[in-house]
Amino acid sequence: MKYGEALAYLDEHASYEKTGRVEDPSTEKIERLLAVLGDPHLDYRVVHVTGTNGKGSTTQIITRLLMAHGLKVGTFSSPHLEDVRERIQVDSEPIPETDFADAVAAVADGEVMSGVRPSYFEIVTAAAFRHFSDCAVDVAVIEVGMLGRWDATNVVRPDVAVITNIALDHTEFAGPTLEHIAREKAGIIKDCAVAVVGETRPELVSIFAAEPNAGFVRKAS
Repeated sequence: MKYGEALAYLDEHASYEKTGRVEDPSTEKIERLLAVLGDPHLDYRVVHVTGTNGKGSTTQIITRLLMAHGLKVGTFSSPHLEDVRERIQVDSEPIPETDFADAVAAVADGEVMSGVRPSYFEIVTAAAFRHFSDCAVDVAVIEVGMLGRWDATNVVRPDVAVITNIALDHTEFAGPTLEHIAREKAGIIKDCAVAVVGETRPELVSIFAAEPNAGFVRKAS
């Protein structure tokens, strides 16, 4: 598959950015897709980032901090501004066109083998996980696309789960209150992770602490 073919393949699949709809709010499809790819998302350590505001800049700050410690860092973010390759970076460099095409080709093969029809976001997410594995990154900083609990990125087993803050967003999927939004974002907290929470309102922080998978919750200063 060439780069142009990879872009065409992506455009054939549903995109929330284009339709404003999420057809299947669960991680089942990407779990099946990644399984036939060898579960590449389990090959490295992960910092998982969500929040209503600031999650993109927080993702970039964490990336730079990890790089400053001499680590090889994969970064997955969304949406992109001009080029889809902006979403998948290693040491702050976008994935090369040939590598992007190879990763998407692997996902396309996985679509056939798994029997699932992934969305645009699920394809790019799986391609990112595959690329980070191929590049043998030390750690990946993964930004949630939407909310958290059923986001396609929420198949990772993070070492650190970061929640920047809570405001009303995507209420068509998780509204109508801040508490509802907080519960969905709390879904990225796993029993293997330290949770770093920027939100300070006690009624919302208590939701993160009560998450069934929560281990240690540290409120960011």
